Amino acid sequence: MNQNNLTAVQGFSGTAGATVWWTLRGDVRLDTLAQHWQQAGLPADWLPDLPTADKRLGRAVTSVSELRKLARPVERRGHWAIVAEVFEGDGDAATLRHAQVLSVRLEAGEPHFTDFGLTSQSILLSAQIRSVWDAQEGLLHRDDVALWLSKLITRVYGTPLRSRGGLYYVLPAQVERWRAITSCVEAAGAGSTYTLPTLAGEDATRAVLDALARDVADDVQQYTDQILSGNQGPRALRARVRDCDTLLERLTQYDALLGGALDTVRQSVLTAQELAVVAALRVEAAEEEAAGK
Repeated sequence: MNQNNLTAVQGFSGTAGATVWWTLRGDVRLDTLAQHWQQAGLPADWLPDLPTADKRLGRAVTSVSELRKLARPVERRGHWAIVAEVFEGDGDAATLRHAQVLSVRLEAGEPHFTDFGLTSQSILLSAQIRSVWDAQEGLLHRDDVALWLSKLITRVYGTPLRSRGGLYYVLPAQVERWRAITSCVEAAGAGSTYTLPTLAGEDATRAVLDALARDVADDVQQYTDQILSGNQGPRALRARVRDCDTLLERLTQYDALLGGALDTVRQSVLTAQELAVVAALRVEAAEEEAAGK
């Protein structure tokens, strides 16, 4: 049997990786997650950051939104308006107008409320928003955890098997580390994680190859568009060079499994990297010339 072919089975030999996914339930405290994380000996810099004050305020404000009472962001970040829909008149002659009830904005990292008429409604809304804001302190929302996990899986060279994510392949050498990560996630109460062992089978090998090629191609296209836009300076272009190095390292991790099948994909990354290097040198030369005039 070709050991480079994969298929999902109930047993686990520990030699061909795993398909993984998760189901998240609700908020989780970062300090609780960090405690389990430290006990597992995982890298501290892999932990997620807490939501920004702007995101935290947005969640608090939108929590009071309902029919005929709308939460709308104002142009400046960290500034929201609560607007009531009011019908005036009767029947076909009725008209709809919007009346601002409350304004909420961040000042020194805390919500500041401005009401319009100091009505009982605005007082109640202020109290509700403040309560949700306070309750979110130190918490990671389910969406925060989902985004963190989808980024974290790239740290273990995982590959999304679907273009929209949600289902990932993890290499054999990284399965135990991923299990340690997901054990912390479950112990912190964030939800349930699943690791389905993978063994020999042509369809699974093709699935991994196609998914990896698609994912890398998307990144290469994004980097190429940025490089050719002409809007990036030397620092940004050098960052694209490093991004390509990251992709090349990821492909190297898959060589034992997919071997020569990755040659075309690897060449596309090298081409983008060369493009970034040339563009960086040209921009640097132009800046030096301009500075010398």
